[in-house]
Amino acid sequence: MRHTPFLTLILLAPLLVVAGCAQPKLPQENYYRLVTAEPADKGVVLDGSLVVEPFIGNGLTSERSLLYSTTDAPLKVQQYHYHYWIDPPPQMIQDQVVSYLRSGGVAANVVTPEMRLLPDYALTGRIKRLERIVDGSRFSAVVELEIGLSDARDNSLVLLETYVAEEPAGRDMASTVEAFNRGITKILEKFVADLGGAQGA
Repeated sequence: MRHTPFLTLILLAPLLVVAGCAQPKLPQENYYRLVTAEPADKGVVLDGSLVVEPFIGNGLTSERSLLYSTTDAPLKVQQYHYHYWIDPPPQMIQDQVVSYLRSGGVAANVVTPEMRLLPDYALTGRIKRLERIVDGSRFSAVVELEIGLSDARDNSLVLLETYVAEEPAGRDMASTVEAFNRGITKILEKFVADLGGAQGA
């Protein structure tokens, strides 16, 4: 018995449906946020208002995919699939810096450029590293930020430093994000301490 092409298609249709349903399920996409701890010490350091500019991220550090490198190939940086920040890191870190400095009462006012105020001081920053380190079965999170503060009234440089923090993490990504949060908090603690020293000099 010969089948016409149309009849053959009808006979194969159920098999095609079953084959389509048998495809492997794609992994779920995961999204993470940065949340720094509140400062332990609070007190005014700057005698005026402070604007926090968006941080600069070069290449991969400005994208939402979480990054990683291995100790076997430390110069090779790769992106995770299905693990993303909720916003680009430059924006998230700017938000956390504003929140941290406001909570600490570092200046009379801590604002972003959108407020269109004439500030007394301006904070700028660059993300140099924000990546997970994989060392066999051990994991950690590395944060490296360059932070500068200038006096907008006379365009003088008050402070410019590069800060690095590496925090241990577990195998799961959630613990790595917590390690990033701890690292950024420690960097901001050190920055405020350095700023106090620079202002007191």
